[in-house]
Amino acid sequence: MAKEKEGALKFISPKGHIRDRIKVHQTPEIPKQGAFISLNGYPFQVTPEKEIDVPRPVRLMMDTLKYTDILKDPVTGEEYEQIRQRYPYTLIAEDVGEPAGPPTPKVAAVDPNTEAGA
Repeated sequence: MAKEKEGALKFISPKGHIRDRIKVHQTPEIPKQGAFISLNGYPFQVTPEKEIDVPRPVRLMMDTLKYTDILKDPVTGEEYEQIRQRYPYTLIAEDVGEPAGPPTPKVAAVDPNTEAGA
């Protein structure tokens, strides 16, 4: 877990990060068309009730986005705080597909018996 958090701190691009499949739940605060979230200037659209693949640092960042509601107990009249996720989601699968990144360069085979290989 500490290694994942360390990786989240080094997010400079979505390329090369392991992706996780999530399904964001519908809430009154999230429009049905979806909402944009951003990590280090890279935007991602989260659409409620639709499975999406996001880089793991983005999913971990979503865990830190919270609302704090101040509620009043109807019996005692005392106020209390309720903390809830801003973008509640279900983790469908971890490590889905290849990490997004530049394609692996193809290396031509070199014959050591030719001048090019010497």
